[in-house]
Parts: sequence; structure tokens; C-alpha cells
Amino acid sequence: MGNKEKKEIEKYIDLLGSFVKKAYWIDDSISEMVESGYSNMKRAYVKVEDGCDRACTYCAIRFARGSKIRSKPIELVKEEVKRLLEKGYLEIVITGINLGRYGIDTGERLYDLVKTLDGLEGDFRIRLSSMNPEDVDGKVLEMFKSFDRLVNHLHLSVQSGSNRILERMGRGYTVEDYLKVVENLRKIDPVFSITTDIIVGFPGETEIDFNQTMKLVEDVVFSRVHIFRFSSRKGTIAAKMDGRIPGDLKKRRASELENISKKVSEDYRRSLLGKKLRVLIEKTENGISFGHDEYYILHEFSGGEEGNIEEVIALSITEEGVVSKIADRCKRKAI
Repeated sequence: MGNKEKKEIEKYIDLLGSFVKKAYWIDDSISEMVESGYSNMKRAYVKVEDGCDRACTYCAIRFARGSKIRSKPIELVKEEVKRLLEKGYLEIVITGINLGRYGIDTGERLYDLVKTLDGLEGDFRIRLSSMNPEDVDGKVLEMFKSFDRLVNHLHLSVQSGSNRILERMGRGYTVEDYLKVVENLRKIDPVFSITTDIIVGFPGETEIDFNQTMKLVEDVVFSRVHIFRFSSRKGTIAAKMDGRIPGDLKKRRASELENISKKVSEDYRRSLLGKKLRVLIEKTENGISFGHDEYYILHEFSGGEEGNIEEVIALSITEEGVVSKIADRCKRKAI
């Protein structure tokens, strides 16, 4: 079925065998509207794009979401976000299966979408979810320079620090390309927050390849690394590749990468100490507030009220985030 048919799945539940109709992917549109996000977070996720036209050898997303890019028109997104802001949401997260390809089917650009949302009234911020490095072009960089509501955080998947493995993955960029994107983002903001995904134990990965990945993590100083041990997906090219890595070796590499990733994440958080940051308070317990700042770092501090954006100063790091204090006792009320 196409993505929109999931809303009427009961119509198809009694059909025998596999139900596949190519026309669903051709006719499918992205028009679902978000009415609310996580009620205790004041953060809403707005999906603006579906489908992926890339060809990563390990990925089965196209089987589920289709290879045709479908973008939600800017005016439709604008109305959706306006309703969320009226309900009191203070952070809008723009998401998509392949967000960097937004608008290639409609002639619109991600830049134009963010510019439109940046012009809306209210005390709120905009966050982009995840992009591929090859899509972070001059217009995307200009967005981070020009639009005050857009926070300096981006999930930029790298998957491996080895050019040989990246080629086997079909990622379409090199380590050098990735580092250039990081350099450009950090020119905009020296502490620009970059989170990433990495797959360990991809077929054919040698110790040299793995060590190159470890070095990349150290060089970039990611604010967080999400680590996955390779597991094959039926129907993908990678599922048929030779050079399978034993499970115990994948486990060992994942553990080593976890250790170095934890260290660089701590180094990144130390770079924020003493800075004034804006935290969206997501919950309070016994007088302690918890929430994420513009760099998507978790804060805990005394005082504050759930659903507010509070200016704080980071004081020290914790295992998962930082301890901070309120910079100004005048609280920012939710819209």
C-alpha cells in the first residue's frame, strides 16, 4: 500500500497475500496535518516530505515509503504550523524521509519554506530534523545565517569514516565532502551542534576502515552519535554482499565507538559552559526543570515552569547533558 492507505488499513485487512499496487506510489500525496505534538514538551513534529530517491545499498526505506519525492506545499505547512503555534507549541521540528530533497517535485525550496515559517509571529524556534551531507548546499547554509528562529543544530548522517565503505554503502559522498560541510557549518557557529548516525560492521569493513571512523568522530566532535550494528535488510544490495562481519566483532567495535563517542560528546558539552542558552522546559520534578536548548543539549536547573522557554547559563556537564542556572528570573511565558 501507499503511505496514505494506512489510514484505511481495515479495508485491506481481509485481502489475501501481498497487496502491492505501484499506482499508490505514483498517486500518493503528503497532506496529513499534525494537530498536536508531545503535550508535555511543547514541541511538534511537522512532516513536509515523504519518499527517498537515493540508493543506499543497505536501506529498505524506499520499499516502505517509495522512491518518488512528495513534498507538502509551503502554504499548507504554513497553516499547519500557525495552528500549532496558536495551541502554544514553542518548537517546530521540520521532518521528512529525505528532507534535503524537499520541493524537487513542486519547484519549491527548503529555503523558501523556512523563510516563510521564520516570518510567522510568536516566540518559537524552528529545528530541522535530519539531512544528508550532499544536500547541505549554499542555500541551506544561508538559511542558518539568515533566519533567527532556525537553531544551529543538524542531524547529519555520516554512517562511516572510510571512503571505501561509503562507496560500498552507495552514500554518494566522501569523508572529505562531509568534513567540508562540517567546516562550513562551524564557520557559521563554532559550536554548531552536529549529531550523526554510524553503522559498524558493514560487510567488508576492516580494522583500518573502523579506525578511520573512530578518527572521524574525534575530528568532528559530534554532540551525539547514534551507533548501529549492521543487520541486513531483505531485498537490499548489501544483504547479498560478501565480507560479513561476525557478531562478536561488530559488538566489540560498537562498544569501542560508544566509548570514544561519549568522550567527544562530553568535550562538545564543555564547549558550551559559561554560555547563555535558551531551554524549552519539557518537564519539572521537585523544583528541578529539564529541557533541551537550541543545540539539543539536555539541561537541568532549579526553578522554571514546564512549557516555558528559559534563558540559562551552562555550569557543568553531566553524563547526558549539563547543569545550568537561570540567567534571568523573568520567565518567558508560553504563547
